[in-house]
Amino acid sequence: MSNSHIHVTREMYTERGFSAIPEDRFNVFISRAGLYVQEQTLNRLTWTFKPPSPALAEFTDLEESNIRGICDLAELFFRSEAAVGENGAAIISFTNEGYREVYEGGARGGSGELFQRRLNTILQAYFTAEQLSRRMGGGK
Repeated sequence: MSNSHIHVTREMYTERGFSAIPEDRFNVFISRAGLYVQEQTLNRLTWTFKPPSPALAEFTDLEESNIRGICDLAELFFRSEAAVGENGAAIISFTNEGYREVYEGGARGGSGELFQRRLNTILQAYFTAEQLSRRMGGGK
């Protein structure tokens, strides 16, 4: 991992109310989210935080927002991988009333347009324009 990667621990993740990712899969998805953020921000995140006790840490508002963004992305990646129908398309909605699933056309594990929109929404909600790359409509 890059020196500028935001290190998010399981404790930091759960303290912020996130819980979807099982403990044994946490490192996979949190790393995937961190690397995705680094790619989308063109490595503009310049801090690494590995405190002895994350519970005692004080974060700036921006750091807190970035941590929450990585957690949210990790959950999106996890849910996307977990919600793949038998035909290999991502399940975008379902109902138990007569059981019905709606698939995103041919998207395997969340690679379709809806998934991309969700990624963009999370990035724009938790990261500043200065942090985001131009392709996301961000800063310089």
